[in-house]
Formats: sequence, structure tokens, C-alpha cells
Amino acid sequence: MSTIITLDQRALNGLFERLYPKLLTIAEKISRKSPFASAVTLINSAYVRLWRVNLREVNGETHFKRLVGRIMMHINQDAIRKGRKFSPLSSTLFAAAPDSDLGSDSDVRRALTVLATVAPGKATVIELFYFESLPQAAIAKRLDVSVSTVKADLRSARAWIHDWITTNCQQHRSHL
Repeated sequence: MSTIITLDQRALNGLFERLYPKLLTIAEKISRKSPFASAVTLINSAYVRLWRVNLREVNGETHFKRLVGRIMMHINQDAIRKGRKFSPLSSTLFAAAPDSDLGSDSDVRRALTVLATVAPGKATVIELFYFESLPQAAIAKRLDVSVSTVKADLRSARAWIHDWITTNCQQHRSHL
């Protein structure tokens, strides 16, 4: 018998964080079929959609994973149907540093995927800000944090991604 899980904002955040590795596996399978969305983008877009439908309860974790998986499939199918690619990350994320060689969008996506496993909250803030185009105040309200926390998370996540690309991608290219 499954347990009914009543969801409020904190419960949904906790469920997402606890199931993030499993959701990432599902999202990676979906995103392999399409160049339109990264796995992290699918997960975070599904999170945003769950809040839009104001989900109150789910019938256990398995039901929740299936529900999120279906939402991610719909997001991906909508993107394919519309021919919409998500915004180029390298130019968007690091517009303030156009002179630096930050690699390709795939480098940024890989860094964002790693960040999502290391600091899921910061990855969520990046996704909501850059992919969903939410203002910082709306992100703060959605995540139940202060606007200054959102700003700090954006700064540290961008710095972390920049450092990760510099360390991992550019060293790899120099060995080729």
C-alpha cells in the first residue's frame, strides 16, 4: 500500500531533492532523444509546471516519479513540435564576460548537470532564471527563500560553472 504524500512548497522541494538522482536518470533518457533540452532543464521545467498545476498530493514516490517523467516527456515533445531550442547557455550565462573563452553550450550543460548533483538548489535557481525567465523575486517566492539568497545563488552558481568549465573542459581540449 502506498503512502499519500501531501505536498506543500517545502515538501515538494524536499521530494525533488531526495529523488533528484532518479529524476536525473529519467530526464537523461528523455533528453538523449532530442537536441532541444538538457536533462537538468527538463527536471527544473517539470518542477515549475508542478507548481503551476498546484499539485496537493501524490500517491507515493513511484507515482511522483512517473508524474514528473510524463511532464518531462510533454515538455520535450512541446519543444520538438515548436522547433524551440532552449537558449544558448554560454552566451546567456556569461554575457558579462564576452572576452573569455568559456567553451560551448554543451560544456555549460555538462557543468550545469554536475552542479545539479552537487548543489541542486543552485542549479534550480539557474534554470528558473535563465530557462524559465523568471525574475529573482518570483524565484525567491517559489523556492521560499529571500531575494538576496537567489542573487547569491546565481552569483555562486555562475562562478562554479565558470570554474568547472575552466578546469574540466579547457584542460581536456589542450590534451587533444
